Amino acid sequence: MKDITTLDFLAELRQRRIEVTSSEGKLHIHAPKGVCTPELKTQLQERKAELLMTLAQEAKASLASAPDTCATCQTPIDAEDRDFCYTPSGACYCIPCWERQLDQPLTSSQSLALLKQCFHDHTELAIDLETTGLNARTCKVVSITVGTPEKTVIIDTRPYYHWSEMEQWTYRNALQQFFHQSQICWIGHNLKFDWQFLAVHFGIGLRSVYDTMLAEQLLEHREISLKATVAHYQLGEMHKEERSWFIDLDRRPGDWSAAFPAGQCTYMRQDVVQAYHVFRKQRASIEAGQLTQVVALENSALPALAAMEVHGALIDVARWKKVLQAKRERQAELEPVLQEGLIQPLRDARAATYQEYQQAVRNIWSSPSKVRPSCPVDPWKPINLSSADDLKEALAVAGIHVESTREEALEVHKAHASIIKPLLEWRKLQHFCDAFGENLLAHIQIDGRIHADFRQIGAVSGRIICNKPNLQQIPKKAEEESDDVDLRQCFVAAPGNVLLTADLSNIELRILADFARDKAMLRFFAEGKDLHAETAKLMFGLPEETNTKKHLYKGVAVRSIAKTINFGLAYGMGASGLAGRTGVSLDEARSLMRKYFDTYAGVARFLKQSAASALRKGYATTASGRKRSFPTASIQSQSERGRIERSAKNHPIQGTNADVLKRALALLYTTLPEVVHITLTVHDEIVLECPSDLVEEATRILQGAMVQACRDYLPVVHIPEPDVLIDTCWRKE
Repeated sequence: MKDITTLDFLAELRQRRIEVTSSEGKLHIHAPKGVCTPELKTQLQERKAELLMTLAQEAKASLASAPDTCATCQTPIDAEDRDFCYTPSGACYCIPCWERQLDQPLTSSQSLALLKQCFHDHTELAIDLETTGLNARTCKVVSITVGTPEKTVIIDTRPYYHWSEMEQWTYRNALQQFFHQSQICWIGHNLKFDWQFLAVHFGIGLRSVYDTMLAEQLLEHREISLKATVAHYQLGEMHKEERSWFIDLDRRPGDWSAAFPAGQCTYMRQDVVQAYHVFRKQRASIEAGQLTQVVALENSALPALAAMEVHGALIDVARWKKVLQAKRERQAELEPVLQEGLIQPLRDARAATYQEYQQAVRNIWSSPSKVRPSCPVDPWKPINLSSADDLKEALAVAGIHVESTREEALEVHKAHASIIKPLLEWRKLQHFCDAFGENLLAHIQIDGRIHADFRQIGAVSGRIICNKPNLQQIPKKAEEESDDVDLRQCFVAAPGNVLLTADLSNIELRILADFARDKAMLRFFAEGKDLHAETAKLMFGLPEETNTKKHLYKGVAVRSIAKTINFGLAYGMGASGLAGRTGVSLDEARSLMRKYFDTYAGVARFLKQSAASALRKGYATTASGRKRSFPTASIQSQSERGRIERSAKNHPIQGTNADVLKRALALLYTTLPEVVHITLTVHDEIVLECPSDLVEEATRILQGAMVQACRDYLPVVHIPEPDVLIDTCWRKE
């Protein structure tokens, strides 16, 4: 396009759906992802002056043909001061008359032009969308309402879906110019929903946002719906009866093309006005609760999470089906073993018990004074090893007595009960088939991707929780010897792209070291040593050259014990938890814990202070100020007190981990090239999908963002640059 005229160049850009506009002497380019190549950017820069002149001439020609009087009051309109706006029919209104027009829903691209002027002095506006359903890729936007309690405007987006491609381009451009204003913070309740519909349908990415729902979660009020939040702040009653009218509206041609009923208009304005009122109320509570920093953190991470869901994760369906088939075959191989070792013995035991019952019943007939015995379980009733009760009963018959059927409780018996290993493997296979299997394939949408739902504050720690489906439960690697494939290999990059995977090495232990200011732990991290091995050597007084993976204590590798304690502390593990996970006795576990805290006196002091502080204040905090409250005033027992102390110890660690990850996501969203997408996040891990020719740049940005996020909250501990795994599939090493 180097040798063509500016007009032809501009026409070619528009044909490629590249929007070129100007304002105040600046050129604005909006293009679909991947279209604006480095070469094209150079050409745009070279032709900037010509393009600005051509766009100015187009605007002047448009003004020359415009009406010269207001269609309502007939006031002459000065051609040099064009403070007016067109209607869909081409009529023109002066500002006072047009402001009265804004009381009606806007439809045309021209009518949107006055939105900027209507709210030109605002830095905060509330927004709410009404849609035909919940899926941004298959449903439509009915309306966009923006404003404040003093002024609201409804944008009727229904006509957009019936316009020509050029008309839609013009409309999107008008919307983008308004919603991409950098000085405006957009306020809403559950803004991720609105953000995604705006992005998918109009190419709008709200940059500065404030989500009243996220803020309410941080303020720790239990109900987080807008209606409940409005009630909490005593802002009046919200009426939601009109909401159902919008569902599947595009399937009702009469309603779709008709004007909005008055009740629906009131409903649309209500959500915007009330969200703004809640925002005003929350500000005082946020400042009083010293939550300003964490609220800002969550709002800065919202666009990254929303964009990640919109992009989705690509699945190799054929490979997934192959994995599923292999797991089903392996499960079938294990079932005869379980049949022989657990199911049949339980069936025999039940049959014997039933025979005893029958004999007892027969004895009653000969001695009527006897009490009729209760009937045991039907011996022919199917035995379900996925049922905790059935499994406990089967294990008891096999001589294995357990209080819980959780994995860690069964692991203890693995050494002396051969049936435990195949049982655990079978249960993992069963969990995979139940939780994922064909269910995961059912979540694949028309673009071949899974667009999971990531709850931004999914746990009290602030961690992000994924569901529909839960991709965070995809194992990091093949867990069993029989697994012939890494499940993550089924998550792939699109052709011409690769996946970049990075995680924060030992981040929770680095957080612990930083908070505790423990000199020994900080030194090990600074020297880049294996923390678990060094911990084991100190705990057991071993020489430096000891191979801690082979040196045993009570039959357990000392490095494994040290690793269990190191990580267990982040989850509030005590001596009983250590005993259950390592197989040592409770007394031995207590002794090991004492050795550990003698080794890391700073850690012991920090954990003790954290528990005491929470009991005194009634809450624990993270590095960003994220609070978790505890009912310390109503402690009824020592066990309840112990639970609070454990939670108070791990909240600063796990919660700060969430802070760091969200800070990294926010940094990545604002610094990555448009064609590089955040695809997944799993606790301390981030996955990007990147064009092959941008790998070097994306890797540098990814590493920088993760290190910077850590440094923002952890000023003391050494933070290494994370390794980035590059492949056509999701990898974890």
